[in-house]
Amino acid sequence: MVAKAENLVVERELSRLRLRNPKLTPEEFDEIARAMRRVVATLLHTPTVRMKEFAVDPGGDRYAAALHALFDLDPAAVTALTQTPEDLSDEPDDVSIHGEPGA
Repeated sequence: MVAKAENLVVERELSRLRLRNPKLTPEEFDEIARAMRRVVATLLHTPTVRMKEFAVDPGGDRYAAALHALFDLDPAAVTALTQTPEDLSDEPDDVSIHGEPGA
């Protein structure tokens, strides 16, 4: 699961993709959407895990504040962002991002 700000970026890009590529099938679009979400989650995984680890250390709040300032990461969303890419690959492939059964 990706935090709110990161999810908005992905959704905007997916909207642009759909407009630029109207011939994509729903299955193709859903596969691209899953891949984009996995990439974002993978990129954010290490910084958010470190934020969680450093939060218990003296001065850890400064690290969390720096990540928040640099990446607009919400420290309260760390738990959702600490899923590994392997966790995300467990999403069912038979459900589209539209909540409809896929192929």
